[in-house]
Amino acid sequence: MRHPLEGPFAEDAAASRVPVINGGDGANEHSSQALLDLYTVRRELHARGRGIDGLRIAVVGDLRYGRAVHSLLKLLALFDRVSVHLVSPPGLEAPADVVAVLVDGGYAVEVYHNLGDGGRTLLQAQRLDGVEHPLLLRSDGNADDADDVPLAWETAV
Repeated sequence: MRHPLEGPFAEDAAASRVPVINGGDGANEHSSQALLDLYTVRRELHARGRGIDGLRIAVVGDLRYGRAVHSLLKLLALFDRVSVHLVSPPGLEAPADVVAVLVDGGYAVEVYHNLGDGGRTLLQAQRLDGVEHPLLLRSDGNADDADDVPLAWETAV
């Protein structure tokens, strides 16, 4: 279900005998996109004999207003030993309540603010030592610099 207002699905889910999937509610969540992103990451990892447990992932871009990012970070908290690197310019950090879901669950979360040359977020993701799977958030459609990084998945903001 989708709805232009924030938060209407809790009541629907409580009254329903079947699962209710939040397809987006106002500026709050975008769960269906997060599920697709997580499916893509899982599929790629599975092809390499790995799962999401133990994943080290960098989420790069506008983390403040990205509804799918908020939902994805909450989904990642359902897995074991996930390490998350959040890379965004100052002022576009992930909201504290979203990060708290991971931190309160004992997950490793690191925050970076240096995006380098005019938003070329991939350059920062490459410098994150040990990060296996950067998730790049782009709004400009320019993916030229993602071609050289293995496992660089993209999603629209």
